[in-house]
Amino acid sequence: MAAETSSHATQEQEATALFNKGVKLDHLHRYDEALAAYNELITRFGNSQNLTLQQIVAKARHNLSL
Repeated sequence: MAAETSSHATQEQEATALFNKGVKLDHLHRYDEALAAYNELITRFGNSQNLTLQQIVAKARHNLSL
């Protein structure tokens, strides 16, 4: 159980880092790179059953639609 929790925490940190990367790149007007970060996040974590990961993916999808 502890290993599973640690794995989820690591995935959540990775997903958060990719999301934040996309936001920062967007603010720098580096739109293609921001889109790539969001797409990588969605590709890697889009099918996760973890609620936190689903929320991060949803925010990335929202930002892609803007």
